[in-house]
Amino acid sequence: MTGEHSDQFEIRNVGSTPCRLSGYPTSISLLAGTRTLPFRYARGGGPYIPKMTPRPVTLSAGGGANFAVAKYRCDAGVLASATSIRFQLPVVQGTSTVALPRPYAEGLNYCKKFKPGGPPDPGNTVVSSPVEPGRSAKL
Repeated sequence: MTGEHSDQFEIRNVGSTPCRLSGYPTSISLLAGTRTLPFRYARGGGPYIPKMTPRPVTLSAGGGANFAVAKYRCDAGVLASATSIRFQLPVVQGTSTVALPRPYAEGLNYCKKFKPGGPPDPGNTVVSSPVEPGRSAKL
């Protein structure tokens, strides 16, 4: 009804010792197949995920946390749909790529322009939350 689409992604500590995370994911990319979609990415500050100061999160062995991404719908039409998300977490080496199964990915679409040479669709901005304590629905 509001035009917003969001997904939460669970992070789980698979190690045998606690780890501490603080901050926003250091990079996020939505992909259609192997092609990176050219979204504009923001760390909070959108209409659906406010800008917030990250809190340190300690994940015990097997413990979980999550982060969210949100975007506005495509008013001018869809050019491509995301099939996976690639992200890097603060203080963690390397990136992770997760497939986006339907129906979770249905709103993570890259939008057409309103007209050639015109402004971009507002749905081409993806906003992320910081890493937060607790688990969410596992994708």
